[in-house]
Amino acid sequence: QQSAIFFLKLPHQSGGTGMRVVRREDLRELSLGEPPAQPLPTVQREGGTIAGHEERLVVQRAVQDLELIDGCKFVIRFYLLIHDGELHLHFRGIVVVHGALYDRDSVDYKVQVQHDWFDPESKARLEALQDRPEAARWCGAIARRISDIIPALQPLVLASSRDRFTVAGGDALIELGGEARLVELNMYPNLYTDNLTIDTKVNQPIMEDIISKVMIGEVSAEFVQVMEASSR
Repeated sequence: QQSAIFFLKLPHQSGGTGMRVVRREDLRELSLGEPPAQPLPTVQREGGTIAGHEERLVVQRAVQDLELIDGCKFVIRFYLLIHDGELHLHFRGIVVVHGALYDRDSVDYKVQVQHDWFDPESKARLEALQDRPEAARWCGAIARRISDIIPALQPLVLASSRDRFTVAGGDALIELGGEARLVELNMYPNLYTDNLTIDTKVNQPIMEDIISKVMIGEVSAEFVQVMEASSR
């Protein structure tokens, strides 16, 4: 599709740092995956000029037809526990609502990427997933999508035991049709936001449930089991 847009990401960055949004025709100007001929300049948060050699990049096609909140794009941050051959998705999560009104064809960093909820002048905000009326539907859609990628998670599942576990964080978008699209998984998820409400309503309960499951085998009712131990 000629209207498709793409995200260019630096593999070692997070939080939108160094990301750029480009149109299909802009990709022709890039030499993807080739090492730079000379040291690169410092990467600015909103990206720089697209020209010449770039650092090795991850190119990801954008999901453009999205459900919105108050006309703005949002990303759901969810958390997985892999323990003793089982895969659990926690019902609690964080909804990161962007501050700019959404335009599916825009390549503006502020529309597609920026989620500076920590800036007092920004309209971006964080919400607790479980407080949204769509929470059950969205969580179910994410669980279905995670089931699709179980083969990719199999090494972690096989390496888990009663004493070994992995906590992963992920980002998901919800398409207009209601299905989830997974953006990425992070093996070192940030469970601290410097936002008292989110830490109290999301991060702390998730950590308590993880500790209870791993230490004493108590499974919270807020865990959605995506994969049973017998399935591996």
